[in-house]
Amino acid sequence: MPFNEVYTALQQGLVDGMVTSLNVAVTFKFYEACKYVVQNEFGLGLDKLMVAQRVWDRFTPEQQGIVQSTFDELEPADYFQKGEDVVPTDLKAWEDNNGAGTVLKIDPAAAMEAMAPLNKQMAEEVYGAGTWEEIQKL
Repeated sequence: MPFNEVYTALQQGLVDGMVTSLNVAVTFKFYEACKYVVQNEFGLGLDKLMVAQRVWDRFTPEQQGIVQSTFDELEPADYFQKGEDVVPTDLKAWEDNNGAGTVLKIDPAAAMEAMAPLNKQMAEEVYGAGTWEEIQKL
């Protein structure tokens, strides 16, 4: 589902929930369409920089190096850490809008176990049979 349709889908009950970074959820006021947010971390939400292969191939090796090294330098400090720094403020904003008890903390092991069948299905639909088993070996 395109991201710009998620809020409306939540609001209309077409979907029951979604996964995104907390800061994005608060910035886009998902607390208006969802009562609860899960505080647990599900992994690192690193920024994604995408360049079409045809465009990347037109860059000189020097230009490719500049783009890659700039991303590598800025990602940890200017994206990831800034997101981490605002987590307490974002959680407070969620509860300010939806009330005490609307920021949930769940047992990560139980969540992983419950989500495993869906994760396996998605991994194998996208990357092929046996992918989930290979991921589990890592």
